[in-house]
Amino acid sequence: MGYGEPATYYFPPETPKARKEHQCNGCYTPIAVGEVHQKFSGVWEGTICTCRMHTDCWTEYLRLIENEGECIEYEGSTKHLVHPTHGEE
Repeated sequence: MGYGEPATYYFPPETPKARKEHQCNGCYTPIAVGEVHQKFSGVWEGTICTCRMHTDCWTEYLRLIENEGECIEYEGSTKHLVHPTHGEE
């Protein structure tokens, strides 16, 4: 999956309550069991990918895309989004 490349298909985004612990694709800290978070999926280069983020990390991610006009690649990976309530970069 190339960062910045649009998906060929997007599944509708969801706001589930975690049934198990997940790792946030924004700040890379845990999404706790029972925590409401953002889940989004799509098909990139023929592969289905699902990402999960804390709601505040998702908000920051959308702000970055809005300001930059696209998903940005940072040193071969997506930029770590660090919100004051989650981990450190």
